[in-house]
Amino acid sequence: MWYKECANFKSTVVHSEKYLDWLINWGWVRARPGPELLGLLRYLDWLINWGWVRARPGPELLGLLRYLDPGKTWTRAIGVSQKYWANQGPFWFAPRIEENSKSRWGIHGKIVHPLLGVLVPTAGTASKNRISIFATSTSGLLERTGSWIRDHKIGQLNIFPGHLFVAEQLRPSAFIDIVFGHCEGYWLFEDGIRHNHSLIDGDGWKRILQSAGYGEVAIVENVDLDVGIIIASNKEDPFFPFTLISNDRRDKFAEQLEIICNGYATRCWIDGLPIMKLNNKIVYCLPCGDEVGYQAGINTESEYQVMDESARFPLAGPIRGFSRTLANEMLELDVVWIDLDCHEDTMHQVKQVMAEMRNGQNTLGRSEEPFIAYRNKVRNVGKLVPLESPQDLSLPLGDNPIQLKLLESCSITDLEWDNSIQQNDMEFLKPGQIRIRVHASGLNFKDIFNILKPTAEFTSSPSIAADFCGQVVAIGPAVHNLNIGTNVLGLNLEPTLLPNFVQINSSHVTILPPFLTYVEGATLPTAFYTAYHSIVTVGKLCHGEWILIHTATGGVGLVAIQIAKQIGANIVCTAGSRRKRAYLTSVCGMQNVTSSRDIPTFLKDMQEATGSSGVHVVLNSLTSTGWKEASISVTRTGGRFIEMSKLNIWRLDEVAHLRPDVKYSVVYLGTRNDTSTLHLAQELGKWLMQGKLKPITYTVFEPPKVISALEHLKKASHIGKIVIRWTRDIFNDRSTYLITGGCGELGLQLAKLMLSNGAKNLVLVSRSDRGKDAVLSKLRYRDDHQYFTDDELDGVSIENVDISTPVGVNMILRKIDSRGLPPLRGVFHAAGVLSDATISNMTMDKIEVVWAGKVDGAWALHFATSHMNLEHFVLFSSASWILGGPGQVNYSSANAALDALADFRNRLGLKATSIAWGQWSDTGMVAGLNRKVFGVNAFPISRGVYTMEHILRNLTFMGRNVMAAELSDDVKTSWLQYYVNTKANYNNATEDLKVYDADHGNYDGENLLVNLEETLVSLIAKMLRQSKSKYAQVGPGEAKTAFRVRAHKVSAKTVRQIKKCKEGK
Repeated sequence: MWYKECANFKSTVVHSEKYLDWLINWGWVRARPGPELLGLLRYLDWLINWGWVRARPGPELLGLLRYLDPGKTWTRAIGVSQKYWANQGPFWFAPRIEENSKSRWGIHGKIVHPLLGVLVPTAGTASKNRISIFATSTSGLLERTGSWIRDHKIGQLNIFPGHLFVAEQLRPSAFIDIVFGHCEGYWLFEDGIRHNHSLIDGDGWKRILQSAGYGEVAIVENVDLDVGIIIASNKEDPFFPFTLISNDRRDKFAEQLEIICNGYATRCWIDGLPIMKLNNKIVYCLPCGDEVGYQAGINTESEYQVMDESARFPLAGPIRGFSRTLANEMLELDVVWIDLDCHEDTMHQVKQVMAEMRNGQNTLGRSEEPFIAYRNKVRNVGKLVPLESPQDLSLPLGDNPIQLKLLESCSITDLEWDNSIQQNDMEFLKPGQIRIRVHASGLNFKDIFNILKPTAEFTSSPSIAADFCGQVVAIGPAVHNLNIGTNVLGLNLEPTLLPNFVQINSSHVTILPPFLTYVEGATLPTAFYTAYHSIVTVGKLCHGEWILIHTATGGVGLVAIQIAKQIGANIVCTAGSRRKRAYLTSVCGMQNVTSSRDIPTFLKDMQEATGSSGVHVVLNSLTSTGWKEASISVTRTGGRFIEMSKLNIWRLDEVAHLRPDVKYSVVYLGTRNDTSTLHLAQELGKWLMQGKLKPITYTVFEPPKVISALEHLKKASHIGKIVIRWTRDIFNDRSTYLITGGCGELGLQLAKLMLSNGAKNLVLVSRSDRGKDAVLSKLRYRDDHQYFTDDELDGVSIENVDISTPVGVNMILRKIDSRGLPPLRGVFHAAGVLSDATISNMTMDKIEVVWAGKVDGAWALHFATSHMNLEHFVLFSSASWILGGPGQVNYSSANAALDALADFRNRLGLKATSIAWGQWSDTGMVAGLNRKVFGVNAFPISRGVYTMEHILRNLTFMGRNVMAAELSDDVKTSWLQYYVNTKANYNNATEDLKVYDADHGNYDGENLLVNLEETLVSLIAKMLRQSKSKYAQVGPGEAKTAFRVRAHKVSAKTVRQIKKCKEGK
């Protein structure tokens, strides 16, 4: 009876009678006696319904398999996920049966779901005529069907071209229920297995299949039996032959690409490359066949920092630069970078790659989206963002005392400067008081509440930036311990709003040690006072006890870690973002770090860290629902719970109701207490002079950017403290600054800028000896006039060291320490050389020459200084990696590596900025070469210096990576116009990507592609050859890289040019 319905498929589905035999009515088959069934299968030995097979007892299955002919081409079954099958059951199909089928009959199928048999052509089948059929037989196995559909796992199959056929019961049927045991007493099989109804009607099937990405869905019903066949079409897309090259034979990503592109992809492996195994997966695709035009795609895994993501060693970062040069040297290639989500399963990653491959066929010419990143199933497109500095809150003229004025709106954006305070109003000093000119002010999160006033308790709290560090400018009567000119730090408890002058009791300040800067001093008073008072005075933490420090990357948290370490306590820390948790583990050396946003994860990690015993002391600053309860639940009997927050404070009776055995204390140092302030100030001085307290990390803003600083503080995305620096100079004479490539023209321009902005101690490093006198002579002059005296250059030292190895970098750092120079607080990496060649002529030696100083040196500097509290870590790269300078594939890749390093440091919570420079006129590496740099116009030195200063003053707004270049008109009006983030070209793209049937070229580009393959292999080998002797601290990398190349039509002119290249003309 079913054959009549199946015959209707001929005109609407397969359009050919020869395909009709592929359709089997399994509902009819299951109702036949065993001998008749086996007789039928003799003539259909190439088609297997594995869902049916797995439901059979072992002897019956072996009897069926005897009739299989392994010589047929249509006997390969492919599935999607073996894990799903492993979790199902119970079924009679045992692993030993699968092994027997492989050894006896040559069947190498991977079956995933007990209901699905997936038929695809084997290699060698004509790709133009192929069709894939997904035959699903589910009668009597409805429970499994329901779970499959409910999980929407059927959507994983829509990446296959062809048709999906489902034979299914659509409504309850008495006949079917009796036959398949859904009526009591009518179970006909011996195994005793019965399944519940899990029916989905026709409309339900349509909704599910269409939502899973299938196209047209049709249903053929048998009204008598209330069953039907559901047919869903998935259009076959034209793929072009390519070769998958992988370094790992167990790479599931490459394996799935090969399976899905069956008939088009040929897989091989890279052998013998000097690659250090870092668990990286590298897969790239090269074309095979006669086409000459291709679209090349590069796939990585979580290389871009699109959101808060874990730090991943950026092995594949340099390929971004390679891709841009590749696109401009081989104009027949359209290159796109695709960054996949590492948290997605392999099949979903493959699906996204396949979608991009199809999308590329819809675009003629260059792609308008060279950088794409998938996160949480959302397609993100990389854009260049025009730099827009926030509006300044200009300072009043003069040197009078000023502070902020808080308006009735209680809005951060409405703040104004108040200069109504006159100098003579501050002349009178009481006995014991001093006046301090503030050079740096530290902000606290409480300042946000003092401005916004969310609750009544903040109405009488007008103070902002109570932390200060500066210089004594006046002394009152009875002051004996301080002099005018002494540098001090302290906590101002007067109701003032970010004042530039402070009057305070001389006993309430601490002398600033000579090894600390003003900015570092301003980070400590509130943080130390709160942490010390909470942990030592109130908490009485003892050696060997456990302490829980919430939000440990804040100022108080970072100081609390140092105090707890000095006591000898065991520490558990929390932080909200992956970046902050990475800082605690990689920089602070914390072993027990957990989330402050996910309570289940927090409780689980606390149990593992403390062995279910809990902690003795809790230092709490969390106010979100459930966190106080969770924190007190992990407190030991008789523990101490110390509350630092001013919001949602518990009453003592509430604590007694929850945990009467826990001592609950609220700590607040915002009110005047001379005795306590005097004691804490003295303790702070002792800890600093004894070296037990180190400065904490910070983010600097200048006074005109105070609104931006408060908005940044409000977001709570920073680590450490936010400091307002009142001094005009960017740098200071209490720090040492290292400039690699410092004797080159660009390095000297940077050195002059730094000397003009407060720097005194500079270490200029050059690999070649250019002579100290000659270098100092160049430094003396600025704008053709003598600008610096010999005394001003007295702190400049010149070193000739190769910094491409850790040995060279460590040698420089030892010299800085041995000479008694101030601590290193700034690293500027401007080293670099050129060794240009086209891709076809690129050699490993040329790659090594460019990479040694620029890339190897940058990583050596990173590892040597990652434990230091640096204010600047600036990498000078080139716009060539973005614009893709022809003939500079090694240089573009090296500069992209610096960009990737800046991203990597940022994910660790470390400071880093990579500046991609354009062309400086009369200076830089191309000065005197009488050539124009690709894509940019040269800008004068004066403009470059101004841009450099602007960037260094606004590093917080600039972000991790900045391109400072004047683009040429031809670039601005071509592909780059689509790469700039504007409303006109904003693309909210999704995975719903259209397909274009591209024409095929007919030219043999074999030699050209061989060179491409050799260059790719050489570059990958260089990027991954990170030997343990060079970088002992390199952790496991997780990069996954793939290159895909597909055909596009090219012009006859391009073909003639390639022919000339092949013929040596």
